[in-house]
Amino acid sequence: HLNGGAFGFDTPSIKELPIKIDKQIEDKIVSLVSKIIAIKQSNSASNTIDLEKQIDNLVNALYELTEEETKQLTV
Repeated sequence: HLNGGAFGFDTPSIKELPIKIDKQIEDKIVSLVSKIIAIKQSNSASNTIDLEKQIDNLVNALYELTEEETKQLTV
């Protein structure tokens, strides 16, 4: 922990993160993020929740998270 409760990261810690790569899911996420950015640039107050949920669902699928695990992430 750093001052103010922030976390510090070092290379050995980051190397332990379970990062999965799936090109198809990555492409879908990139496309959705691009849409969100375009929408927000046009009108920063625009609602992009549906697109954000699609990203959440793709990440959940990528990491094979159960419904119970995804509920814990939103608490």
